[in-house]
Amino acid sequence: MRAGPDCIRYGRAGAIGVRGPRLHRLSVGCAACDDKSLVHPKQVMKLTHRQIQHAVGVQNYQRGLEYFTSGKVLELDAHEDPHGVRIGASTSGSGGAVYTQQIALTVRDQDVEIDGQCTCPMLYNCKHVAAACCAWHARQHPRAHAPEAPTAMLHWLAQLAQAGAVDGPPLEEGDEYIAYVLDIAATGRGERAREWVRLEPRAVKRRGQGRKPTRGRAIDLESSAFGYGTTSRVATPLDREIATLLSGLHVYHAGYAIRGRAAYHALQLILDSGRAHWADAGSPPLARGPARRLRLQWEARSPTLLALDAEIEDGGYVLPCEPPLYLDPATHSVGELDGGGLSGAQLALLDSAPPLPAAEAMKVSAALLSRYRGLPVPPPAAVDIRENHGRTPQPILGIRGDLDA
Repeated sequence: MRAGPDCIRYGRAGAIGVRGPRLHRLSVGCAACDDKSLVHPKQVMKLTHRQIQHAVGVQNYQRGLEYFTSGKVLELDAHEDPHGVRIGASTSGSGGAVYTQQIALTVRDQDVEIDGQCTCPMLYNCKHVAAACCAWHARQHPRAHAPEAPTAMLHWLAQLAQAGAVDGPPLEEGDEYIAYVLDIAATGRGERAREWVRLEPRAVKRRGQGRKPTRGRAIDLESSAFGYGTTSRVATPLDREIATLLSGLHVYHAGYAIRGRAAYHALQLILDSGRAHWADAGSPPLARGPARRLRLQWEARSPTLLALDAEIEDGGYVLPCEPPLYLDPATHSVGELDGGGLSGAQLALLDSAPPLPAAEAMKVSAALLSRYRGLPVPPPAAVDIRENHGRTPQPILGIRGDLDA
C-alpha cells in the first residue's frame, strides 16, 4: 500500500511514522492515498487553550487544566467525521468518581466550537470536558508537558475508590443533587381532616459562600434514579438504593407516605446521606435523636364528647414506619419511638379515631378490658373491677321467648 507524500501512519499507540507532527490516532483516510490509517496534516483540526477556555469558562478551564496535568484523564480516543472531530474520554473526578465525556469539535468561521457532554452532575462543558480537551491538545503538541497516561491498574484503582464511596463525590459549588424534604401534608376537610408527614425528593443546586441551596424542583425519584433524563445523572448509588426501598410506597402529590419497613430502612439511608431536611432544603440537615415515648390519653373535646389524643414526650410527629420513628422539627432530629406496643400500622390509624360520646365511655372501657384487652389503649372511663377470690363461678342460663307461640 502506497502512502501520499505528506501523510503520516497512525497506530493505536500514536504515530509510528516520523514525517510531520505526531498526532493522536484518527480513524480517517487520506485523499492522496488509499490507506485508511493515514491522515493528511492539513486536515487535522487545531485546538487552542484559548478556545477551550472560551467554550467552558475560566473556572472550568482552570480546574480542567489542573485535572489534566495531575493525570486524571484516564482514557482518550478520537476520530474524524464529516463535521469535525469526535472525542471520547474518561476522567477521574472528586472522590475517585469516574465520568465519561463525549465531545464534538466543529470548525466554524476559522474557530473551533466545543460541544462537550459529561456524565457528571454539571452535564455540559464542565471541568472534565476541559480536561479531556487539554489532553487532546497535548496530543497535538507533544513537545508540551503532558502527564504520563495512567496504567490499567491505576484506572482499576479509580473504579475501586468509586465503588467504595457511600454517597458519591463531595459536592462543589453549582453541583446539583437530590435533597429529601419532609413536611406536613393534609387531606380531607372538617372532622375528616388528617395530617401526615410526607417525604418529597427534590433536585436542588448547591451554592457557594455559605448560602442556602436553591429551592429546586420536585422529582420522580424512581425515574431519576433509574431513568435516562437529566436528573438521572444527579442520582448517586445511595439515591438508587433509597429509590428501590421507596418504590413500593404510596405517592401523594409528588411525595411519599412513610409506611412500613421499607420506609424505615429508606429513612436510615436518607439520614446517612446528610440530605434530609424539614420543610425545605435550606434548613439544617436532620440528624438522629434519642428515643422518645408516645403517650395515649383521653381528652374532653366538649361536655359530651371525648377524643383519644396521642402525644410524644418532648414533642414531634409520628412517623408510622416499622419500627416507628418520630420527627421533631424544633430539634431537627429523627429517632426511635416507643409506641407502647402499637405497631407503625396501628399508629397510622390514631388520627382517624372518631370522637367518643361520653355516654358510651363505659361501654368502650369494658370492651378494652375484655374483648380488646391486648390493645395498649387506656379505657376512657374508670371501670369497677371486682376480683373473685376462691368462689366457684356459677353459670346462669337465661331463656327468652314468646309464651303464646
